[in-house]
Amino acid sequence: MIQFRVLKSFRGPNPYATEAGVLASMLIEDGDLRVARSRADVILSAFGAWFRHEGRGEDGRPLSIETPVGLADFLAALCLAALNEMRGFLRTASAFDKNGRVAVYVGCHHEHVTATALSAVVSLFNGLDALTPERIITTCIDHDPCAHLRRPMVMMCQG
Repeated sequence: MIQFRVLKSFRGPNPYATEAGVLASMLIEDGDLRVARSRADVILSAFGAWFRHEGRGEDGRPLSIETPVGLADFLAALCLAALNEMRGFLRTASAFDKNGRVAVYVGCHHEHVTATALSAVVSLFNGLDALTPERIITTCIDHDPCAHLRRPMVMMCQG
């Protein structure tokens, strides 16, 4: 089960990017790596209309999703795509090894929103095997700051 913790937020250019963002650590276990490809394929098929992932390391070479940094990069990219889906304009999502630990950096307009998006992406990945369409909707509503405005519409769409 992947765990993440926000380490620091930056309000402008910093050692990790030229835009404001959130730096977080990710603890990724071997079990997460064993299911990474199958879960990533499910996510890509579900969100393929607005999410593509071409993970590249700092040296420009492709990242394998079966590595801790590769999986973290995939999750950071998914977070960025979700943040940009509705009128966002963020450019930065990356993963890297920081002193032997996996870290991610995701651009932000507001630190809490990006941290919440990271939480939602990690929750989605961790619980993917047990998710049903109803649970996905509930998880999204739980992480959506405006859920109370959309709940009736979501419920109408369910049936």
